[in-house]
Amino acid sequence: MFGFGKRESGSNQPTVISRISEAFGWWGGSSSIAPALSNTTAMQNPAVMCAVRTIAEGVASMPINIIETKEVDGLSKRTIRKDHWASKLINKPNAYQTRFEFVEMMISNAVLGKGALALKTVVGGEVRELLPIPSGIWEMEILTNGSYNFRVRFTDGSSRVFAAKDCLFFRGLSLDGYSSISAIETARKAVGIANALEGQTLQTASNGGRPSGVLSIGDPEDGVALDEDTRAKIIALWKDRFSSNGEGGILISSGYSTDFKPIQQNAVDSQLIESRKYQVEEIARIFRVHPAYLMASGTITPEIQRAHVRNTLMPWVARFEQALAASLLQAEPNLLFDFDEHELLRGDHSALKDFFASVTGVGGSPAIMSVNECRYELGLDPIADEWARTPLKGGYENSAIQKEESSK
Repeated sequence: MFGFGKRESGSNQPTVISRISEAFGWWGGSSSIAPALSNTTAMQNPAVMCAVRTIAEGVASMPINIIETKEVDGLSKRTIRKDHWASKLINKPNAYQTRFEFVEMMISNAVLGKGALALKTVVGGEVRELLPIPSGIWEMEILTNGSYNFRVRFTDGSSRVFAAKDCLFFRGLSLDGYSSISAIETARKAVGIANALEGQTLQTASNGGRPSGVLSIGDPEDGVALDEDTRAKIIALWKDRFSSNGEGGILISSGYSTDFKPIQQNAVDSQLIESRKYQVEEIARIFRVHPAYLMASGTITPEIQRAHVRNTLMPWVARFEQALAASLLQAEPNLLFDFDEHELLRGDHSALKDFFASVTGVGGSPAIMSVNECRYELGLDPIADEWARTPLKGGYENSAIQKEESSK
């Protein structure tokens, strides 16, 4: 597994001038309200977990094809190459992960931290495996000649350097051209505040919650205040019945007159609720995910879904596609990786009917897709007849098949 990517020997080799680490534990200092975060601790926050899953699972849900482009009669035509080794590799990247799991892990690491890294196993000039490296155990070494290596630290304490050419690496938004801005470092304060608010809520719940009212108990004998022993017994009984693990029910204080006055929700309680909502929205902003996907507000409409695919998922898709092509298909520039986002954009049956009617020329509009291309989008087998293979000239209304159907 690790028999590649060694440094070349020699005294004239470039030296390391900077290191960019994926171990987050010491970055940015720490405080009680904004402790240092790692990928694991950041994902313990439900909003962060939901945002990362929304992006990673969305990208991983897209089918991935190898597309070959050729010039035919002056036109650029695209063909899906299912027989290419890179297609087989991306659909089974290693012995222990499916395509979905591999893409999900890579996107998750890239979204959270400084980038996503996988090592390549090359046999006979072909990449046979892609082995993802978890965040927190690698660092990028920038060299004096402007290139970079990756140092991976293993569980036994040893480390090894891998050349960039032996790795698949991609990053998010970058200010230095080498590594991306860490989302969890940027979100450290927002996540810290959200965690503090959750801790406050948990503490309140574990103590039986804020008192729902004030119980006044009078002594029927002489009207004086209760003695300490009696007060302690009533408090113990109240806690036993109405704490977080109490059985509830009706409390009867025998021998004493009682008066219960309920306490209404105050401004502090309302502010806590609003603050928790705001922190979820703040985390949504950092990951560029609509709050509806974090179950914070509103419902996911078709417009929000299209904006989510276009603005949230597609930038990560483009980064991953280009990194895969640059790392795996350098010798074949006419090939590219294509994540098919159409699966995520499908509307209801009525919307699909209107769409396919318009692109095949129904209603007099120019036909831009053939029937077989529409069937492919629906996951159906093609029709062998010639009329189904190319867009109908003049639209459906002027086609021979429509005239034949009209004459029946």
